[in-house]
Amino acid sequence: SQTAARKASSLEELLAQYERAGLAVRTEKGWRLTPRGFLVSNSIIVALEEALATQKIRREQALAQRDYRII
Repeated sequence: SQTAARKASSLEELLAQYERAGLAVRTEKGWRLTPRGFLVSNSIIVALEEALATQKIRREQALAQRDYRII
């Protein structure tokens, strides 16, 4: 959800929230949705895309300020 995406400071944190809610499971190769997660997959995908966009904006702002640390 949008609220979850705003609260999570990273994609990994957001996925961990979904894992705690029983909507996603960590695998050897990454993440997958559970059957419950699949039922709300559109909302999960939107939240993940928003989190990625937020991270991109933060990186671009840092670069504009010549801050080359990894964030």
